[in-house]
Amino acid sequence: MKLETYDFNSMGCELAGQASRGKNWPVVYLIHNQQEMYVGETNSFQNRFRQHLDNPERASLTTISFIDDEEFNKSAILDIEQGLIRLCGADGKFVLQNKNAGQSGMHNYFQREKYEKKIPEIWEELSKAKLTSHAYDELVNSNLFKYSPYTTPTEEQNDVCYSVMKQILESLQNGKSGTSIVYGSAGTGKTIVAINLVYTLTNILLMNVDDDIDESDKWQKLIKEWKMYVRASGLPKIAFVVPMQSLNATLSDVFYDVGGKQMQEIVISPYRIAKEKYDIVIVDESHRLKKRKSLAGGFEFKMFDECCESLGLDPKTSNQLEWIVQQSRHRVLFYDPSQSIKPADINPAEYNNVIQGTFIQRNTLLSQMRCLGGSDYIDYIKSIFNLENIPKKVFGDYDIKVFDDVDQMVQAIKAKDREIGLCRNLAGYAWKWVTKGQTAQQIVAGNLFDIVIGSYRYYWNTTDKNWILSPNAVNEIGCVHTSQGYDLNIVGLIFGNEIDWDERRNCFIINEKEFYDTKVKMDSPELQIQQHIINAYKVMMTRGIKGCYMYACNPGMQKFLKKWF
Repeated sequence: MKLETYDFNSMGCELAGQASRGKNWPVVYLIHNQQEMYVGETNSFQNRFRQHLDNPERASLTTISFIDDEEFNKSAILDIEQGLIRLCGADGKFVLQNKNAGQSGMHNYFQREKYEKKIPEIWEELSKAKLTSHAYDELVNSNLFKYSPYTTPTEEQNDVCYSVMKQILESLQNGKSGTSIVYGSAGTGKTIVAINLVYTLTNILLMNVDDDIDESDKWQKLIKEWKMYVRASGLPKIAFVVPMQSLNATLSDVFYDVGGKQMQEIVISPYRIAKEKYDIVIVDESHRLKKRKSLAGGFEFKMFDECCESLGLDPKTSNQLEWIVQQSRHRVLFYDPSQSIKPADINPAEYNNVIQGTFIQRNTLLSQMRCLGGSDYIDYIKSIFNLENIPKKVFGDYDIKVFDDVDQMVQAIKAKDREIGLCRNLAGYAWKWVTKGQTAQQIVAGNLFDIVIGSYRYYWNTTDKNWILSPNAVNEIGCVHTSQGYDLNIVGLIFGNEIDWDERRNCFIINEKEFYDTKVKMDSPELQIQQHIINAYKVMMTRGIKGCYMYACNPGMQKFLKKWF
């Protein structure tokens, strides 16, 4: 494999035709100047080179390179093109001229794993040519890579995107209030689909679909219909609502890096929705939308009441989903009720009550994309915490361990973080946040701590914004509020003193005195508190892409974990 480079002009095009694989061979190529880049693939480099020279959008570009590899085939270059677009988008050295993520990364093909392993090697070659700013390992753990709008959806995700795009268009055309619900458990790619929809809808006029389309291609037909609608009615006004504060900040930063302030302003909190109406509102993690119960404090209660009053709604009975329905022509709700972790989260009955007056269309994501344990692992977690009598399972290469010593687990996670990055320790909210407001330096200097387990001392996360990637995160303990919605490579999870298991009765025992999330405890019945605690642990157990390490403070809970893992 090597990188062949030419001036982006007619002379360069003639020279490219003389290369051994400059004609009639599948290649991936990059065209760039000092600020911008375009990434593409072709079966005939010289012909595609010539076409780009005639394209006014490429007029400012000065240099073109193609990746010469005797083992490339059409399926491989489609995959590699998509991977490089995503990496270059996250790297940030160049502004990408690409309007989408490439043609396909959705299908399997012979020796796909072999070709995927070429991508880090290609990135190294690009680094030698000074076409990158960051190392491969650093990029793949970054938020901009994980939440990139250049991520090509799987076939299932692509089908859901298509269905929802069609549902939105029909809703806008017929003037009916429409609701698309996308169901999906943790790790099925709800956030990626939501980002893909936002990016596609905001760039609809830039999509490369000619009037002379392939009528058998449903996507081409749909994009053409959308372009006709937009030309007649104008671009729809879009909002991307992300209820969780930390994830909202993360995605806001990602959208800014991808499209500047204009794209960043699309990402809003539910409290912004009351200020103006939208054609389309896409809501990630819609199970975290709130009602007026156990809010964060007096200021949030005040904001909630003001939003209700501005919309003519009763604060005592209204909720944020009702605001969204009132302020949008069509809304897309990504939903998993099993990830509801606070009393403030609207429950399924309240959820259905709000949307029942709209035209509802339901979509489902089933395939597990995050976790190497697959959908079986996610279903297994649900079953064992529902106390079902099922056979014990193993999950192949998914790295699951139950530790007898909590510090051995904490140190194992730190070692894994040094090896593969993005490994963090989390815990249930079973200790007071004594160090709240202190910096890591202040905590260390003052010998402060929050979590005491035997002779071991730890402290909670020192930031609640993008904690996962904060500089000292590996030395801290996070919780469900700083990890929900994020991916880790391996998670270390401490089950606190608030939860135990009675083997004889086969039931969980909740000790509310050892549980310190006051917002969950406030005005909540015992069974609801138990369900929120269990939901939080299930959420944290599904954060790890490659594995989950566990330790329980109570002997009964430790026995429960060892029974199943």
